[in-house]
Amino acid sequence: MLLPREENVVSAIIKGGSVAFLRLDPQKHLEPKVQILRDLGVPDSSIAKLILIGHRTCGQENDNFSDAVKEVLEMGFDPSGKMFVYAVREVSSACKAKREAKMGIFRSFGWSDEEIRLAIRHQPTCIAISEEKLRIGLDFFMNGKNWEAERLAKNPNVLSLSLYKRIIPRLNVIEFLISKCLLEKDVYLVNALFITDEKFIKKFVGKYKDKALELMELYQVKLSQRLCNLTEALMRSIPASTFKELKEVADSPADLPNNDVGNSNSVVITR
Repeated sequence: MLLPREENVVSAIIKGGSVAFLRLDPQKHLEPKVQILRDLGVPDSSIAKLILIGHRTCGQENDNFSDAVKEVLEMGFDPSGKMFVYAVREVSSACKAKREAKMGIFRSFGWSDEEIRLAIRHQPTCIAISEEKLRIGLDFFMNGKNWEAERLAKNPNVLSLSLYKRIIPRLNVIEFLISKCLLEKDVYLVNALFITDEKFIKKFVGKYKDKALELMELYQVKLSQRLCNLTEALMRSIPASTFKELKEVADSPADLPNNDVGNSNSVVITR
């Protein structure tokens, strides 16, 4: 019987709060599912991963699990690919009615079924996003930023990010730099949304010292002391008086941007 390393199993159970996993009968619940996956050519390493990340999935009735696997295959997932077991976990975790409701939201924004499947193949967890968050994200990117469905389908991870804490502050900075011809249009856009705060400040704020104050105003975040220290180290060439003003801006409470994202066509979203 294939199992991940013991310490990894324990860690996953504790993090997932699924102590019920320990009560599962391996012969009844695990072995049939492992065999289903092996028959499809799913690597043992991926099966072990599913046991770690999907203990609720492992506790399902075997017939329900088999149905979920069939649905994932119909979506076009390759059983030998790394994303296959993530898709199995997501499909088996939500009832079909909820998944269909989310598909309906995509379609309401003009997505084709193939574009929806493409997004799910790129990132299966996009079907775990709440309906409200999904609708707001699609409205922001498609109506507010004029992204095409195909572009979002290739980068569905952006829909899982926080709109006000991550996406809008960073797009403010990126779009400002683009408007000043300091960056090529959209060249860093998607990657810039996923890097850490430290890397973002270093790459898109500290690099443009003469624009630092404006950029931090656009970024609209209250930096932790650790990030303040990092920013200070990156901007030692800025006069002390200017840097003091910069920190005051960074430490002041940020106003949330206008929530009417669907009608936003400006290059930079301002407060």
